[in-house]
Amino acid sequence: MKTGRPTTLDVLSGMSPDRVRRNLSAFSARYVLDWENWLRVSPSERASLFAATLRRWQATRPSPLRRCRAEAIHDRPHIEDLLDEADRQLVVLGGLTVADLDHAGPEQVAALHGLWSIFLRLPQAGAASCVGITKAILLVSGGRIGPAFDSTVREKLGMKGHLKTSEEWVEMLRLVGQDIRRFEHRHGDLRRVAPERFASYGVGRLYDMLLGPGVPTEGSAVDDPTPVLVGPDKVNLPEKLALFGDHWNPRIVGELNGQHVKLVKLLGEFVWHRHDHEDELFLVVHGRFRMEFRDRQVWLEEGEFLIVPRGVEHRPVADEVAHVLLFEPAGTLNTGDVQDDRTVNRPERI
Repeated sequence: MKTGRPTTLDVLSGMSPDRVRRNLSAFSARYVLDWENWLRVSPSERASLFAATLRRWQATRPSPLRRCRAEAIHDRPHIEDLLDEADRQLVVLGGLTVADLDHAGPEQVAALHGLWSIFLRLPQAGAASCVGITKAILLVSGGRIGPAFDSTVREKLGMKGHLKTSEEWVEMLRLVGQDIRRFEHRHGDLRRVAPERFASYGVGRLYDMLLGPGVPTEGSAVDDPTPVLVGPDKVNLPEKLALFGDHWNPRIVGELNGQHVKLVKLLGEFVWHRHDHEDELFLVVHGRFRMEFRDRQVWLEEGEFLIVPRGVEHRPVADEVAHVLLFEPAGTLNTGDVQDDRTVNRPERI
């Protein structure tokens, strides 16, 4: 192995089953919802959801991700082309998981290298890093091949820097697989140890979740197995709105059933955008603004709300400051399919 890469991993095998369950339960609800949506996707929506998910996951940041064929803003390959190529490699992989990699045949290993080469072309220009490539492979493999090697995962695995080649990636996957097998030798099938709601997830996805956003570090307060019960409490909107003064920067003030309640202050024109898989509700708490669509505009006064259906391009515009409550699925990006300087990837909770 090159310098900066571990030669063995005891990340999972050093955990107790209780700690595994706590870490998985602490994993970010936003990414759980993304995964659940992906598992339920229909064939007709697979390409668009694949692209939308990778954009939310910032897979090719700062380069723009390739588009689906219908959007036709760049030459081939389009997202559908990449998925078609990947599907041929997935047939060769069969049911192989990261935990089985030490027993993979040469054709299966070659298929992994093939997937790396395919998703190296995810950006519209240049090459994807290991972050985007491994996030794409995590998705198309249904969670069998993981984790995704973003900065959080690499840090917790003791890695320095990015994986530069598919050979380095496959070697890291072997170490991950060995770590999983050591845990399962002591405690049984990882999927049986996991909370019931995650029991159908692939082992690569579970390993990814154990290291991902929201998961506590060793010795943190969340390591205490005693549950902390928080009772219902009211939220005062004027008090929350008084906590911030910037514009187009939504704050989370509540969460229920996989949905976020957010507050935002609007002033001026926002970016034209759409949300391919999320409907959004806008409720005016104070002031007024107009929602522009490509073929019309709708003025919203205080106490009125509007639901923008998924897939509809829109742009909110406020001539004077307006205070707005948003209700939308957790993980909804404020700029939708657009990344610019007003994109808020991780809204603050207040």
